[in-house]
Amino acid sequence: MLDRLFKQIQAVTTALCVLGTHSICLDDDVQNQVEQAIAALQPFEEVTKEVSTENSVSLSKVIPLTTILTTVSSDLSREGNALAGHLVEQCKKRFVNIEQNYPLAASAFLDPRFKHLAFKNTDTIQVTKGKLLNEMKNVVSGVGSSETSVSTDTVSESPRTQTKSTGTGIWKILDFTREQAEKERSTGTECHVELGGHSEELTITRDKNPLDWWKTREHIMSNLSKCAKKYLGNVATSVPSERLFSQAGLVVSDRRSCLKPENVEMMLFLNSYLKQK
Repeated sequence: MLDRLFKQIQAVTTALCVLGTHSICLDDDVQNQVEQAIAALQPFEEVTKEVSTENSVSLSKVIPLTTILTTVSSDLSREGNALAGHLVEQCKKRFVNIEQNYPLAASAFLDPRFKHLAFKNTDTIQVTKGKLLNEMKNVVSGVGSSETSVSTDTVSESPRTQTKSTGTGIWKILDFTREQAEKERSTGTECHVELGGHSEELTITRDKNPLDWWKTREHIMSNLSKCAKKYLGNVATSVPSERLFSQAGLVVSDRRSCLKPENVEMMLFLNSYLKQK
């Protein structure tokens, strides 16, 4: 509303003067306040759209977006934007210790678009890694009866460590040594390798789908990919249902009150499909 008013301020002022109601025209101070309000609220509108998406991962964006909001609002506040200063205070109050929220931290770290870049506190990264490591071990240990047997079976069945029977001839000793070394690999070692590999890989661009990225590496980081499937999801919001109600209000009107329920459902589905395209 404020943005449209500010863009058409000259036309609005002219129309009010022509109608003889120039007394309600906005003076320069009010126009300056409107401009500052638009600048302060614009980032919040963009963040709202980001976390309201239905067809992309949004949970991992929570920590990066809160950091961006606080940073942008702080910059505007230092430039004299009073509303931005109040918003900074509210952000610090409402988003305090948000990086310590493990589900949000895990989703941000497991998202190949962000990883370490999402965090301001480096200690939080190490804590998140430690919890993820324990969770990976629990995932592997839940496959069998004991941790020792599971780790051996899991490693031997992994595509990366699949081995053949001991060879013959001159290679017999080397093959036997390799098989023994693979049997000695523990569950913790396997999980450490996957977690380190994920940390060292380069981040992908923001327009890429993190779930597609994990799908291509599922055979390489099988244990960590299970955690990624768990935490890379959408934030639960009422936006889709509210959007559907709005579409239904446009479809079913006083002049179209005789539409059959199946036709209304088909039209709503078609509208949603076209908007996704």
